[in-house]
Amino acid sequence: MTITVGTRFVIAERIVRRDHLHGAWWPHTTDLLRELDPMLKRALTRVHTVLGLTLSRTDWPTAPLMYQPNPGRLPKISWYGLSEPNMAIMHASGNNRIALLLIPPDTPEDVAVTAMLMTTSPGNCLDTTQTLAKARERAASAYPSLDATDTTAR
Repeated sequence: MTITVGTRFVIAERIVRRDHLHGAWWPHTTDLLRELDPMLKRALTRVHTVLGLTLSRTDWPTAPLMYQPNPGRLPKISWYGLSEPNMAIMHASGNNRIALLLIPPDTPEDVAVTAMLMTTSPGNCLDTTQTLAKARERAASAYPSLDATDTTAR
């Protein structure tokens, strides 16, 4: 697993279909026009071709509905309303469907990094909500003297 400081994006070393999540993306903002290009550049170092990306309108409220990063070229952006929040699906070459946890930008660093590590662990079976909740628990137990509601100290 590799975490790039600027992009905050990880993909598991081995993408295994039985794993529920295969990586995570922790954008700095909810501005898709700003966040997408750096993430795609990082993804292309691992998957070679990104055919499409399926995103939720809830996570990117200001993004234009008809937005395509390269009109007429790959990747194609699709919008969905799945029952699982904080998820993005990357469609890559070789029929690879890469399920990504989309970590909210305002997530404390210790929680986000823990969640990123969890998504790249072989055999992960938690959904996005469970992964974020477990990451919060683990971060809180790592810093028991901190008030769980005080995110400024972390």
